[in-house]
Amino acid sequence: MKNFLQKNKFPSIPIIPHVIISNPSTLIKKEGDSRQSTTIITQSSGLLLQMEHLNKMYKKEVLAKSQLSKLVKFLLKKHTPEEYDALKKFDINKNEIIRGVHCPSCQKIPMLRCHGRWVCPSCQFSSKTAHTDSLIDFALLFNTKKISNRETRDFLQISSQTMATNILQSMNLPSSGKGRSKIYHLHHILEPLINN
Repeated sequence: MKNFLQKNKFPSIPIIPHVIISNPSTLIKKEGDSRQSTTIITQSSGLLLQMEHLNKMYKKEVLAKSQLSKLVKFLLKKHTPEEYDALKKFDINKNEIIRGVHCPSCQKIPMLRCHGRWVCPSCQFSSKTAHTDSLIDFALLFNTKKISNRETRDFLQISSQTMATNILQSMNLPSSGKGRSKIYHLHHILEPLINN
C-alpha cells in the first residue's frame, strides 16, 4: 500500500494492518511467535479502544481534508473486487453442495414453500424472505452474479417454474432476456455485502 500510494504521488502516511473479527463468538488463536506479526487482530468490541490507541500514537495530521477526500475517491476508483472461487479453493464438487432454503432460526435445510411462505419442518419457523440468503449463497458459492429460473428451482429445491418466477420477481431483481433464456441479476442483493 505504501508503494502504491507513493507511485501515485500521495504523501507517505502511517499504514497499520488491522483485522477486525465481527462475530463475537469467534475464538482467535495465534500460532508461532505473535510478537513477529505486524497485523493487529481484534474483536469488533475492542475496535474503539484500538482507535483511541492509534489516535494517541499518531497525533500529527498528515493529510488535509481535501487530500483525504482525493485519496478516498482515488482508492474507490482503483478498487477491483477479488474474483473468489470458493469451490475451487476448498476442492468441493458443485454436486456436493446441499441445496434448499436454510432456516434462519435453526439453520436446518430445507425449508418448505407453503402459501407464499417458507416453513421449517424442524422448528416451524416461517418467513416470506428466507430465500434471499440462499440466493446470496448461490452467488458466492458459484462465483456468479446471475441466475436463471431453472437454477433457482434447482438451488431452492422447488419444482414449480411459476413459483420460481414469482420469487425472483418479488425481489425486484433486474433481468435480461426472454422466455427460457431470461436471466435475473443478483447485484442488487450482493451490494450490501460488498459495501460493508
